[in-house]
Amino acid sequence: MNNKLKISIFIIAVVFVSGITGFYIGQNSMHEEFKLGRRGYENFYAIVDEIGDQEIVVRGIPENSINYRGRFVLNISNNTLLLNASDNTQIEFTDLVIGSEVYIRFHGAIWESHPGKIPEVDIIYLIQNETS
Repeated sequence: MNNKLKISIFIIAVVFVSGITGFYIGQNSMHEEFKLGRRGYENFYAIVDEIGDQEIVVRGIPENSINYRGRFVLNISNNTLLLNASDNTQIEFTDLVIGSEVYIRFHGAIWESHPGKIPEVDIIYLIQNETS
């Protein structure tokens, strides 16, 4: 067999094996991320405007990307972690006051309403209270 043909077959085999290996590794890591609960998170900074029983209304700050500068209603569930940003200690819902600066991490869709509703809030970090 000709050397050029041997090299061509070798290169095709290497590309094929590399493609299969890359696909397998990618699928496996996506599966692991899903098992660990990691999803595509979004996040932004905001100021608390209103506080309800199980939700708060926030206003995105001008430094956010354009999609997060408006007002949003955040659903606060039992799965939502409330943390102090300075030391990562857990805080109570009552620690949030109107005017608090917060950092929000969520996943899932934003409902197209006015203000937009974010039903799956994962973490709210309290950066600074209006009173502090």
